[in-house]
This record gives sequence, C-alpha cells and structure tokens, in this order.
Amino acid sequence: MSRHEIVILDEDAERINECEANLRVALTHMNIDAEVKGYSEFPFLTRCNVVGYTPSVQIDGGKIWQHTIGKSITVQQFEGLFRRLRKLGEIDF
Repeated sequence: MSRHEIVILDEDAERINECEANLRVALTHMNIDAEVKGYSEFPFLTRCNVVGYTPSVQIDGGKIWQHTIGKSITVQQFEGLFRRLRKLGEIDF
C-alpha cells in the first residue's frame, strides 16, 4: 500500500498545529500511514477556494472536506471522517 498525503488547509497557523496533532493521533488509532502537511498561505487557500471555510482537509489531492468552520478538528472528528469516507468508498485506507 502506498503512503497517503493528508493536507490541512487553514488561515490560522496555530490551529493547523492543533489539527495536525489531532490528525496524527487519529492516524495512529486507525493504523493509517500518511504524510501530514499544513498550508496557511493565502494564495494557495484562494486557489483551493477555502478562504473563510477553514480548517479544511484534503486527502491525496482529491476533494476537500470542512468540519466546523473556525474550530480545530478533534481526534474523534478525524476518525469519524475517515470511517465515513471508507464507507462511502471515497478513500481506500
């Protein structure tokens, strides 16, 4: 299985750090191997059309998902997202 890439997009660099820490815990709990990145550069967020809709999560360069705008994504929320996306066939890990 190839390694996956999960990107957290957010205008707030501090919130990216919180989300990254929570994401790493969720990945460990679910035994998922993924590279985690965070982007807060405004031009990039604009190209992704997520300004004002952050934090957002992009998996393997595909669709972008948002949870609660303006609030860090918790471990439980990341785990719920992965379970839901697995069930829908959106991810293969």
